Amino acid sequence: MHCGPAVKKDHQGFTMAELIVVIAVLSILAVTILLNVNNLKASWGLNTATRNMLSDFNLAKSYAVKEGINCVLQFTNDGYHIFQDKNQDFSMDSGETEYKVVYWSQYMGGLSSSNNFSANAVAFRPDGFTAASGGGFGGGTIIITNETGSQLRVIISAYGTARIE
Repeated sequence: MHCGPAVKKDHQGFTMAELIVVIAVLSILAVTILLNVNNLKASWGLNTATRNMLSDFNLAKSYAVKEGINCVLQFTNDGYHIFQDKNQDFSMDSGETEYKVVYWSQYMGGLSSSNNFSANAVAFRPDGFTAASGGGFGGGTIIITNETGSQLRVIISAYGTARIE
């Protein structure tokens, strides 16, 4: 039995509940993406700095061989620098050329480093081998850490070869 005109319900748009659910899902996705991007930036900074350091060890070695004098890569609290070491004292003196300065702050990811080199430095001799500040060969390890706690190591052998682990 039909009692009057049919009421046609013509809804257009979304209900408030549907909008709230969509906003909640998008918020969760945005937070997840943001956290992953920050971790990715820290990882990129660590990888880039480590690869660049490996290249800089080879640069220091090539300067030593090419110029026939010791070349030092010395670590500081906020990075490292590469310089000639004509008098083999592991410090940069007047008349010695500074080739490069690197600051950890130029990389993303809040980097820091530690090492087990004497005098926080390694020298490359004109024959391409490493030298320690107390004499002898100067192999060792540099550990670079980013703000998330991830680490990479650059290992220098007494023979002057470097690798990343």
